[in-house]
Amino acid sequence: MAIDFTQQISVRREVLFEGAFYTEGPVCDDQGGIYFTDLMGGTLWYWRRESGASRCVEGGWPNGQARDSMGNWLVCDSKTRQLRRYDAKGNFTGNVVDGHCAGRPVTTPNDVITDSGGGFYFTDSVRHRGYVFYRSNTGTERVVAEGLDYPNGLVLSADERHLFVAESYANRLVRIQLDGPDGAADWDVFCELPYHASGHPQANLPDGLAIDSAGNVWVAHYGMGALQVVDKQGRLLASIPTGIPLTSNVCLLEPDSLIVTGGDAEPGPGRVVKLTLTTNEHDE
Repeated sequence: MAIDFTQQISVRREVLFEGAFYTEGPVCDDQGGIYFTDLMGGTLWYWRRESGASRCVEGGWPNGQARDSMGNWLVCDSKTRQLRRYDAKGNFTGNVVDGHCAGRPVTTPNDVITDSGGGFYFTDSVRHRGYVFYRSNTGTERVVAEGLDYPNGLVLSADERHLFVAESYANRLVRIQLDGPDGAADWDVFCELPYHASGHPQANLPDGLAIDSAGNVWVAHYGMGALQVVDKQGRLLASIPTGIPLTSNVCLLEPDSLIVTGGDAEPGPGRVVKLTLTTNEHDE
């Protein structure tokens, strides 16, 4: 993002979609369209400015999603305990995870991200004993991290040497050092995040993540209704109010705008909002 975080940031908000259910999993394509899910609404949506939002896929509780190297869509279904695959036209082509991965039970698949080799990482969001899994393009499965307190959103660094994971109930980001897709992994605490003044854990809960071209990590801070921006050293650069009380996830649009999802409550209502950021030095 081409934002100078040493300057005061102004935010312009544009509501793109409003619906009955809380939204998640934004993915932006190169035609200006946005894919997103609405969990308990059971729908994967596609939005374009020319035509608004249309339903692509229905069923289950679709949560985080990602596109693989073949153009297929991987969707975490938190109700059926599956990662479901769809082709570019929305046709269901099979489950790539179905209740188990690497010999462990999968309870609540939450978010997923693909790597350059055609594999994918995903989180299983469980209190105190959550997992991060990896499945290669050949079907090899392994546990990347375990014992996390509700692992949630995740994002890879540009060189794919580090995987950042939001540990929701610990209100922090962990950084997993990756030794190749099939190698060992170790993790440490990358940063603690700001705490809500109420002291209630549910008022914190980091959720979806994104990473920009400078290596800054953007955190959708669910209970804070904000985005936290953290630099490569784990230092907080900015807290940006989203206008969504429960902010679930974020997708960056270079150089100065982004898409956020979430809603007023769960199961709803929900919305999708575009934020455009400017700094004082650019104001006239």
